[in-house]
Amino acid sequence: MAEGIEVRHTRACASRGGKRCNCEPGYRVAAYDAISKRKVSRTFRTLGAARRWRATAQTQAAKGVRLAGTAQTLLNAAEALVDGIASGAIRTKAGERYKPSVVREYERSLRLHILPTLGGAKLSKFQRRTCSASSTSCSSPALTRARSAMRSSRCK
Repeated sequence: MAEGIEVRHTRACASRGGKRCNCEPGYRVAAYDAISKRKVSRTFRTLGAARRWRATAQTQAAKGVRLAGTAQTLLNAAEALVDGIASGAIRTKAGERYKPSVVREYERSLRLHILPTLGGAKLSKFQRRTCSASSTSCSSPALTRARSAMRSSRCK
């Protein structure tokens, strides 16, 4: 079997007693996430799916993408974003502090338009298409600022 992939038989499988397998085994794949310093594992029904996930996970880990989930929600990240902008820790591309009106408007847009629908979502489950779907479903011109605030939070 490939490294990092293990065959998982059911409890009732005859292979546990040394006989021929009579079940459809699953395949558990493991990959190490260097960022969170945790081993991440998933189980698949087919060996091909397990190999594909492992190859993708190794490629992402080499690129520095986090594999393991985090407990941080979009609400926590939004609060950190607004606090960072207000304190001056997060600055514009030019290196200048954000103006107070921009901080207020980002906070207002997040509070009114984004956090009520997406605030409880975990960041580890959040993807770019989630950001895009949420921002395009808002057709009101008044939500342009909310989209801007959402883009500035740099959805990955």
